[in-house]
Amino acid sequence: MLQKAGRDYPPIVAKFEGDIIGYLLIFDQKILGMHPVIDHFIYQINPIKFRGEPLESLNYVMVGQLCVDHNFSGKGIARGMYAYFKKFYASSFSYCVTDIDKRNLRSLKLHYGLGFQLIGKSNIEEAEWNIVLWDWNS
Repeated sequence: MLQKAGRDYPPIVAKFEGDIIGYLLIFDQKILGMHPVIDHFIYQINPIKFRGEPLESLNYVMVGQLCVDHNFSGKGIARGMYAYFKKFYASSFSYCVTDIDKRNLRSLKLHYGLGFQLIGKSNIEEAEWNIVLWDWNS
């Protein structure tokens, strides 16, 4: 599944001195049917409405996972990967959607600081997740 998704949308990778220190995985709805966790996420977010329209009718891309090595946390790596992501994909998609564990305050602060907005919530495996959307049209 990751190889298929990577062919369609190569992950964004941050390196330092040749070592990978961060990555951002990118998916769209074509990944549906390839992994139960991604399927569950898509089925949860598609009915959510943004500006009166369900997400399934909007042109969006998903961040499947964003990770930064803890030794580089707080140094702008995630923000830099998102800037590159938007620059590269904003001409193909209008929106970016992801979910964040509501206990992950650092990630929530980053996403809201970039312009993501809360559009829904979900509960998965005893955790509450904030579903957030970044409007690349604004």
